Amino acid sequence: MNGILKWVVLLPPKSCEKLERLVEERDAAFAAMRAADDRATEAALELGRMELDIQRKLAEMRASGKIYENERKSLEKPLASKRAEVDRLRAAHGRAVQRWEDYAFLSDTGDWLREQPKRGLVEQVVLFRHRASPSPKKVTDATTAVAAVRQDLDALDAEWEQVSSAPAPVCDLRARMVEAVERIAARGAPQINATSREGDPVNIGRCLALATHESGTFIGDGGSSFFVWLMRDEIIARVGELIDATPQTGVLTTAERAERFAEIAARRLELERLEEGIISSAAEKGQFIARRREADPRAILEIE
Repeated sequence: MNGILKWVVLLPPKSCEKLERLVEERDAAFAAMRAADDRATEAALELGRMELDIQRKLAEMRASGKIYENERKSLEKPLASKRAEVDRLRAAHGRAVQRWEDYAFLSDTGDWLREQPKRGLVEQVVLFRHRASPSPKKVTDATTAVAAVRQDLDALDAEWEQVSSAPAPVCDLRARMVEAVERIAARGAPQINATSREGDPVNIGRCLALATHESGTFIGDGGSSFFVWLMRDEIIARVGELIDATPQTGVLTTAERAERFAEIAARRLELERLEEGIISSAAEKGQFIARRREADPRAILEIE
């Protein structure tokens, strides 16, 4: 708990109060999970003791020759209800574990707070403003309303992926290709020694060299950069033809792509604020709806 609460000084008062309440709910869920585990474990141990006791009594009856089917059924009859109790308590423990895990988003929220840049003279000070979640209108079923918002979030995720995979314009691809070829060609350009009076004035051997260092790494490139220099124009022309043939449906420049990402991110945050508003409103009416672990901390803490 302290790992998160030591950061509440960064938040507006209302956001501090909300974070403290969520932490208290998580701690209560953890305590309930531990208690449910204790009850399930004790019931399982009791069942084990009962089974051992019955086995001992049946063994004694067999040894004395007094074992009868009716006596065995009578001894084992309490086991059915005890086994049902163990199953019920284990199921209750499973639900308690799930409720505790529903607060996993708090860990990510704490990490997000710690990653915020510090401002001012005092360490660990970040300026946030409170922005209340929008009040849901005409919500008859909070669970259905949250599901609808999450469908819209999924649609935004798909749109984000589409923008991520959008092809770049041919002119951009060609410019970057030419830059890459020229960079390699520059490394392979031979240097002419005009004062040389004997031997190779260009030292072609150096351009084509490839040796192995004692560590096992290669020295030189075997002339690959030299041949790129030698065939620079041919390479640019041939690769340029391939670039010209690439699909150009949905082309986005780097600036357009960044603009679309910013637009999607803004729409997503607004939807997450609406989602949090529905969840918080439902909680005030006693209905629990689990938050997504990846929910935006700004929406959960109602800050900007």
